[in-house]
Amino acid sequence: LSFLTSMIYLLIYIIFLIGAYRLLKIHGFKGQTTLLVLSTLNFFPPLIAVRLIFKPEILILALFIWCLVALSLFKETNNRKFLIYFVCIFTLLSTIKATGTVIVFFALIYIYFDIVIKLEFKTISLLSIIAIPILIVLTIENFNANNLYFFQHQTTDNYLFTADYSFIYNFNPVLFFEQPLRHSQNDS
Repeated sequence: LSFLTSMIYLLIYIIFLIGAYRLLKIHGFKGQTTLLVLSTLNFFPPLIAVRLIFKPEILILALFIWCLVALSLFKETNNRKFLIYFVCIFTLLSTIKATGTVIVFFALIYIYFDIVIKLEFKTISLLSIIAIPILIVLTIENFNANNLYFFQHQTTDNYLFTADYSFIYNFNPVLFFEQPLRHSQNDS
């Protein structure tokens, strides 16, 4: 990969760290605790893997933390502009990868269930009017670039093989205990 790609991934990771810093400050953590958490995050193995693998999950992570920031600020101030920020960020996040969108959606519902219940129909309608055009534009742009929608998955030829159903229940416990080698149960 090119140097520019590496720098973009580093920039996205720094945006995540800034969001994490902001979120910790919103929730009242002191400066030393915040810096300790951010330093620990830099050496957290899954985050190291996300930075090294160059997959879109790093962008999902960065946008997710900013969704948390926007919703925390809305909860704290009850200012609708933070809901609009959230909708714009979440709409962008939702066009990256469908599985990431589902996970983030349910995590946000779980974390901010009290906000979701209190939203009025008028507010939900306004947010939908903002989100739908953004989603349509991003979906069209993504399709023009990749010939795929964000919810489609293109499988390469070397992943098209399917296993027989006997693969699930063909386990020999005696052989497993007698020969606990790495590939002794390949057909199970």
